[in-house]
Amino acid sequence: MVGGFKNLYLEKIVTTARKLTSNTIIQLGGKLVSVVLGLAVVALMTRALGAEGFGQYTTIVAFLQLAGILVDLGLTVTTGKTIAQGVYTEHKLLSNIFSFRTLTALVAFSLAPVAALAFPYPGIIKIGIALVSVSFFATSIAQTFGAVFQKYLKTGWFVAAELVGRILLLILTAWAAASGAPLTTFLWAVVAGSVVNGLLVLIFARRLTVFGWEVDFSVWKSIWQETWPVALTIALNLVYFKTDTIILSLYQSAADVGIYGASYKVLEILLAIPTIIGGLLLPLVTALVVQKAFVEIKKYYQASLDIMLAAGLGLVAACLVVGKETMVFLAGSEFTIAGEVLKIVAIATGLIFFGNLIGYFILAFGKQRQMIKYYAVAAVASLIGYFIFIPQYSYWAAAWVTVAIEGFMMLAALWILRAQVLPSLRRWPNIILAAMGLGAFLWLVPTWPFLLKVFSGVIIYPALLYIFKALPRNIWQVFKAQSSV
Repeated sequence: MVGGFKNLYLEKIVTTARKLTSNTIIQLGGKLVSVVLGLAVVALMTRALGAEGFGQYTTIVAFLQLAGILVDLGLTVTTGKTIAQGVYTEHKLLSNIFSFRTLTALVAFSLAPVAALAFPYPGIIKIGIALVSVSFFATSIAQTFGAVFQKYLKTGWFVAAELVGRILLLILTAWAAASGAPLTTFLWAVVAGSVVNGLLVLIFARRLTVFGWEVDFSVWKSIWQETWPVALTIALNLVYFKTDTIILSLYQSAADVGIYGASYKVLEILLAIPTIIGGLLLPLVTALVVQKAFVEIKKYYQASLDIMLAAGLGLVAACLVVGKETMVFLAGSEFTIAGEVLKIVAIATGLIFFGNLIGYFILAFGKQRQMIKYYAVAAVASLIGYFIFIPQYSYWAAAWVTVAIEGFMMLAALWILRAQVLPSLRRWPNIILAAMGLGAFLWLVPTWPFLLKVFSGVIIYPALLYIFKALPRNIWQVFKAQSSV
């Protein structure tokens, strides 16, 4: 009898581990498809709207992202952790989080179009802010339930909802581009994609758990106490992550904003990689912290950092060599100069890859409050840098100030966790050599077609990482074994 129970228990563990692995693959695969769809949308928009029109679109989105400071409040990254703590029933917690997010989003994205009237923008941008605020509202509601799908190992549903929205956006964007439609038509396409995504997420979430409209201020207080450090860091992060575009739009032409926005859009799309990996790691690492399983945490931390360093350095190496070709292929010849900007932005992206992942471990250890002072310094320093240099040096200043700030934040994150987990540098020289090898290969084949370079690089870089022993041979097994926690 005991043996039977033991076998059932072991079978359950194995089944759960397989589901976690399957969900990880689905989510990563879905995000990869989403990245490709996102790049396709950017390619269509930039070619159809040109630098000036895409600059207006970039300004609209950046303005609403700043308005989103009042909305996120850290709920996206803390919902899963709060559910796992079990202080409230899932129904009560989710119902209050849903109500809390809906009200804050409604207020923020209703005020954004009003606030835009105070800015010296042309009418098309002010109208665009009013339209796209609907898209941001729908997206903010959808993001609330990401942790629910992870808990029930149904991330495929969440991914499916996002992909349906993305595909609809791509179809409508292609139609708008083919018909020579104005900017407002493209904005309606964005709204349609986000609303469909949001509705599907709500429908799927209701199939997994029960939630409704509930306002319990004691729960709201508890939510706020848990999320305010994350909310503040996100707010400060957005200050230096998005005010560059707003300041650029106030001092330079819409075309300059479009050049910067096109290269920056590549960064934003690629940032889905550390975000999705961090989101998958957070609940597992949080559980390990509770268990004080520091040896296992160290394995996770080291493997994750090695992977992110490899991804970040590979990206930087590739962009330094084929940055101009990338932007011409993606956005068209009008954005050739954006390729030079992309080379700088790629450095910032590599730093963010690293820093964002460490940030999830900081959250798991409950040390997010210690990061606030560093975010505050970064926000103030970036604003000073942007206001001093952007009026004279335009998007070059915006890009280099971003690199400096992201480098500072990455070092700050490493410093915060030094007492808990110190990364081993043993494999990092090998990763650097592999990235240099990728860059050298791309440099040696300047006449190859761009897509051939991309496909070859995708094959050669993992091979170089293997040859240089830059990553553990059993790196996948490390994550697979840990997924049963």
